[in-house]
Amino acid sequence: MLNGFGLIMNKKILPVVLLLLCWLLPAEMAQAKEIRIFVDNVPAFSEVSPYYNQDTLLVPARLISEELGASVDWGGSQVHITGQDVDIVLSLGQNQAIVNGEAQTLAVAPQMKQGTVFVPLRFIAEALSADVLYRDGKIFLYTPLYDDSRAVSGIFERGNKIYKFQENKIYCADEGSDDAEVLIAKPTVFGLAAVSRSGLLFSSNDGGKYYSFKDGSIVDYNIGWNDLYFSTPFTNIGKFFYVELAQSLESFSTKNGVTVPIGEKESYWGIFSSDIDDTNLKTVFIEEKNYGIARPTYFDGWIYYQRRVPVAQEWGYDTYSGPVCRVPAEGGQWQELTPERVGGWFVDADGLHYRTQNDEVVLLPFANMQDININ
Repeated sequence: MLNGFGLIMNKKILPVVLLLLCWLLPAEMAQAKEIRIFVDNVPAFSEVSPYYNQDTLLVPARLISEELGASVDWGGSQVHITGQDVDIVLSLGQNQAIVNGEAQTLAVAPQMKQGTVFVPLRFIAEALSADVLYRDGKIFLYTPLYDDSRAVSGIFERGNKIYKFQENKIYCADEGSDDAEVLIAKPTVFGLAAVSRSGLLFSSNDGGKYYSFKDGSIVDYNIGWNDLYFSTPFTNIGKFFYVELAQSLESFSTKNGVTVPIGEKESYWGIFSSDIDDTNLKTVFIEEKNYGIARPTYFDGWIYYQRRVPVAQEWGYDTYSGPVCRVPAEGGQWQELTPERVGGWFVDADGLHYRTQNDEVVLLPFANMQDININ
C-alpha cells in the first residue's frame, strides 16, 4: 500500500503506526469525543467538541453561557458575557477576566479554535452561579433553577415557560398564564424527566427522547428508564434511581386449562441507580423477601422509601403501606424511620414529615435519624 510519501507500508506495520500516531496526537484531541456535558440533566449538544488545555476544560463560550441563561457578544479579541446579576469580560489569549468590574485570574486564557471562542468551563459556570460536577468523563452543571425544577406534580419552569406532564402529553404555558398548549403528544409520553434552556428529556412508548426547543425536533436518547412512574426524578448528582424486581421465584401448575401458582412465592424488589446516559448501572439495595418498595425519593445522599409489607393470600402475596425507611444512595445498611404504618410523607430541608394512622403530622429532623437503629 502506498503511503503519503509514495512508500510501500507493510499491512502488519500499519496498526502499530496508527497506534503511535494516536499517542502523538494532542491530548485535547484524544479526549474531545469522551467529554459529555449535561445542564440540569439534559444533554448540551455542540457542533464543536470541548477539550482540555493544561488540565482545564475549555468549552464553546456561546453554548455554555446560553445554557446557563446568559447572553454572549464578542468582537475583535473581547468576549462579553451578561447574566442576570453578573457581567463578565474576557480577552482572547489573556489570563485575566473582569467580573462585575473586578479582575480575576484564569487558569487558562480564552482561545479561538475552529472559528469558535472557547472559555474555561468551571470559571464561567461558577460565575453564572451553576454547580459543577465532574465524573467519568462527563460534566454535570446545575443552575440555580434546578433546586425547585421538579415539583411533586412534575412541573418545570425554564426561561419564562412552564412545562408539565399530564394525560400522556407534555404541555407548555407562558409563566403567569393559565392557557397551556400541547407541546408533545406523539409519541405517547410516559413521563417528563428533565428540562433545560435548550430542550427536555421525556420517556415514551418508544423509549427515551430528547426534544429541542430550537427546532422542535425529537430524537432518540438512550436512557435506561424502566418505568418513570416508579423512578425518582433525576438528582443533582447526575443519576436517577428506580425500583425493579431483582429476583422472582415461583412455580406454577396447570389443571383443566387453569394455571395457578403453587408453593411459596419469592420476590425480591430492589433500588437501582444509573447515570443519565444509561451507564454506571448499580444495585443500591435489595429488600427482604416479598417486601415491596414505594416512592423512592433522593435527598442529600440518601434514598427514602416506604416499605410495602407482605400479606399472604391464597393466590400469593398482597402488600400494604408500611414504615418509611432510608438507605445510603451509594448502598449500605438501611434504617426504619417511622412506626409500622404511616400515611402520606415527604422529605425537605427540615427532615422527614409523615402522617400517623391517627392523622397526626410528625416531623423527624435529620439529626434525630442518626440515633435510629441501622439494619
